[in-house]
This record gives sequence, structure tokens and C-alpha cells, in this order.
Amino acid sequence: MGKRARGAKQREPRPFRELTGPFVVAPRSGCRIRTRLHLSPADEEALRAVGSHLGALAGADLAARVRIGNV
Repeated sequence: MGKRARGAKQREPRPFRELTGPFVVAPRSGCRIRTRLHLSPADEEALRAVGSHLGALAGADLAARVRIGNV
């Protein structure tokens, strides 16, 4: 610990907060559907284009947030 500045007041330690009892979290209410899509070549091309576009937007957003730094 560093030295205190001359005239600085020493803070009283705060009391510990009370802990609550354990609790159970409810299971997820959603469902998962696992299936494969049977796409036509045109649909596959459209989905790839949409995925590329959304991926580029997400990457640009991440880059902007990294440039901002800790806020």
C-alpha cells in the first residue's frame, strides 16, 4: 500500500454484505430444433450472400468498439 497524502482521511472499512441462501435456476424454456436445410442452388447462394453481409457488419461493429476502447 502506498503512503497517504498529508491530511487525507482514512476511510472506515465497509462491513461485508450479507449472503443470500442458495437457489435453483429454472431450466431453459426454449427448444432446439436440429435439422438440415435442403436448399436449391439459388437459395444457397442467397443465404451465403446474407451471411457474408451480416458477418461484415458484425466485424465492422467489433472493430469500431475496439477502437473506442474501455468506456
